[in-house]
Amino acid sequence: MSVLLHNRKSSDNDELKDYEIYNKMYIEASWRDRWNSDGYKHVPVRYDPSTFEPIRYTQRDWNQTLTTKINQLSANIHRTFNNGGADTLILSEEAFSIIKDNDYFNSESMILGGRYNVITNSYLPPYVIIVAKSESFKEGCFNNKLMGVVMVDGIGNHPERPTTPTVTTSESKKRERRYLLIKK
Repeated sequence: MSVLLHNRKSSDNDELKDYEIYNKMYIEASWRDRWNSDGYKHVPVRYDPSTFEPIRYTQRDWNQTLTTKINQLSANIHRTFNNGGADTLILSEEAFSIIKDNDYFNSESMILGGRYNVITNSYLPPYVIIVAKSESFKEGCFNNKLMGVVMVDGIGNHPERPTTPTVTTSESKKRERRYLLIKK
């Protein structure tokens, strides 16, 4: 259905109808997952075993992990119906700015990872990526069981879930040990 949006003349009534359809797709999707665009800042520093030099993520490296989230939602769709995973991503221009820098994105064919057709849409909130099977949306109706949504924290203005740093201190490890001893 979203491909048809680019090929027809739109009126105000059509735009309102399309906005309502995309909003409903986003709200009623079966699976939801979160990805933080600034998550690389919270990953603990790793060290190269041979040189003991710190290895840190860069923003570009971290953006590759978005593909992993998308693949996980696609796997959920496949596990549920055994009819193949997702093959389409519908996203806003803001989310597209993250995808277009991905090493596995082909800008000529608008395909990510050789399997996901990428469709940009101005009706979606800036922080939403809809992961769907192309048969899930047809001529104004859609099957929400074949859809998932990745909420991208850090872009657009939506209430972000507070991110907790994964770096652990010796004090937090002591607290965790005490908790586990009490729990037993």
